[in-house]
Amino acid sequence: MKTREPIEVPGIAYPPGTILSIEHVAVWLGVGVRTVEQMDIPCIMIGPRTKRFLSDDVIAYLARKSKGQNAA
Repeated sequence: MKTREPIEVPGIAYPPGTILSIEHVAVWLGVGVRTVEQMDIPCIMIGPRTKRFLSDDVIAYLARKSKGQNAA
């Protein structure tokens, strides 16, 4: 099995339209890859097991979650 290089993400926001791997999203949100897989963030399937995420979709997902929790 091929090991992946660690991903270093500086504390900055991604520009709109940036394409991110699941590992990038996990580091950005401070959660594990499995947690990202369980989230309902829209993704682009590059291959049968390769997902990519748009930074805009991640931000929209977080906004929906935030609004949903504040309404309770």
